[in-house]
Amino acid sequence: VFITNCAARIMSLLQSRKCCSYSSYKCGTIFLAVLNIVGSMLGATWAIILITTLPHQVQKFKGLGKINGLDSADHESESHTFEIGIWTIIILYLMVFIGNIFLSFSVLHGVRVGSPAFLTPWLWWASASFLILATNFAVKTFTLKFSLPDLVICLTCMVVNLYQGLGVFSFRKQLLDNMSLDTEIK
Repeated sequence: VFITNCAARIMSLLQSRKCCSYSSYKCGTIFLAVLNIVGSMLGATWAIILITTLPHQVQKFKGLGKINGLDSADHESESHTFEIGIWTIIILYLMVFIGNIFLSFSVLHGVRVGSPAFLTPWLWWASASFLILATNFAVKTFTLKFSLPDLVICLTCMVVNLYQGLGVFSFRKQLLDNMSLDTEIK
């Protein structure tokens, strides 16, 4: 009940009577979608480059263990954990970036045609990608140790996705309100 009341109060702040006009929501949603597409294309390119160089990086990691004289059984286990962890992280990043690209295009199309139906999937994706990125950070932290650059990448993706989700929610709400007003007038 408390969470529902808090969510209702937060969402009531986003009503057009209290904040912005229809066109600024529309422009903001377009800007965030384009920003997300460009950033996700760069991120997907980065992930694909990492996938192509990953076997070399794993061999380099194995070589470092041999140079440091680690026990072969311990090193083999650590190497296997490293390899599984790094593949998981890169594939999860690639999933988020590809999902962002497709669903941001859906948002752009929904804004273009003024249809809330094309905006709704982004709201689900914002939640799912948040969970994927949180999982990715947990895998990175517990498998390969904490790193500040990975935290920055995860948090940046989460913030952009959630902020775009808030913008899409606001624009979708305005579209639905306008549709209900048009229906009442007729």
